[in-house]
Amino acid sequence: MATVVNVSIGLSQQQIEAIANLLYPETPIGAVDGTNTVFNTTYSYQAGRIYPYKNGQQLISPGDFTESDDKEITLTFPPQPGDVLFVQYVRSDLTP
Repeated sequence: MATVVNVSIGLSQQQIEAIANLLYPETPIGAVDGTNTVFNTTYSYQAGRIYPYKNGQQLISPGDFTESDDKEITLTFPPQPGDVLFVQYVRSDLTP
């Protein structure tokens, strides 16, 4: 049987939630149709702190994608139907 230990380190609930959500994972918004290259995130991210993946392979900026604005990336090549996109990013609204 596991023992649960609750330790207080002097952080507010908001700070704890911010740390837990620092690297936010999601499927980006946009059509994976072989033509579309523009994808959006649900929340704004910090510039230079977004990490997109296609079929499990991390994409690198600027060769594979560029940051269009704080909620949008543009891929260099359109993903094909069946490709799986995923992003992780640091939400700009939750940085402690």
